[in-house]
Amino acid sequence: MWPLVQVVMPAVIELADINYLQESYEHVFAAPKRHALIVDTTTIEQIPDATLRKKMKDFEDGRRPIIRDKNIGSAIV
Repeated sequence: MWPLVQVVMPAVIELADINYLQESYEHVFAAPKRHALIVDTTTIEQIPDATLRKKMKDFEDGRRPIIRDKNIGSAIV
C-alpha cells in the first residue's frame, strides 16, 4: 500500500508557505515508497499572486521526473 499525502493550503498563501511546502515535498520524494497526493484548496480566501504561482510552477516543472516516478496520482479539491 502507498502513503497518502494530504496538504491543506492556508487561507492566504505567502512566500514562507511556498518554501515550507516545497521543503516538505522533498521529504516525500525522498521516501522509498510511491505516494498519492490530495491538495485541499477549499480554505484559500485569496488567490496567490503571479510571482507565487510562478514559483510553484517552476518547482513542479523542475521536479517533473521524480513526480512521475514517485506520485501515483493527485487530486486538488
